[in-house]
Amino acid sequence: MNLASSSYYYKPKTEVAGQASSDAELRDHIERIQGEFAGYGYRRLGKQLRREGFCVNDKRIRRVQRQYQLFPIRWQSFKIATTDSNHGHKVYPNLLAELTLTGTNQAWVADITYIRILKGFVYLAALLDRYSRKVIGWAISKRNACSTWAMISTAQVCWIITLVLADQSRCRFRCFLTSRTANSKSQRRA
Repeated sequence: MNLASSSYYYKPKTEVAGQASSDAELRDHIERIQGEFAGYGYRRLGKQLRREGFCVNDKRIRRVQRQYQLFPIRWQSFKIATTDSNHGHKVYPNLLAELTLTGTNQAWVADITYIRILKGFVYLAALLDRYSRKVIGWAISKRNACSTWAMISTAQVCWIITLVLADQSRCRFRCFLTSRTANSKSQRRA
């Protein structure tokens, strides 16, 4: 036989039955911790287990997780969809695409965005002068004030435009552009 003499004396360090019972104990600890902290991966699990006095290697935690399919929950990042392009509504043309602006108060554009705060989001609607990019008016509201995103943006933008028109009487021509799906309009004032 062409075997090394060390092969004859080799004994595994752990028994299969002992390792299975030890892995079952580790599995119970992992399930208990993940019941409380579902997002914990093997690194955090290892730190928590060592804090509790359970001596364990990260490679062993990964092996037991793989064996018993104890994977952490991966949280999806929350993204608010501010544009819904998949709809059956009429898409309005961009009235300002070919317009060359020469000064302020010729065209105003409105936009809406969200701002993350400690307890959720607030929504900011702003009316801007397209030439100077100055903010003419703005409004902030919470989402629960209206039932849908379109109602929020339409209500806020219309309210801003009403306030600004009441305050601004020096403009002869205004063109409002909110979005391609909103009701864009232009109006002349004498």
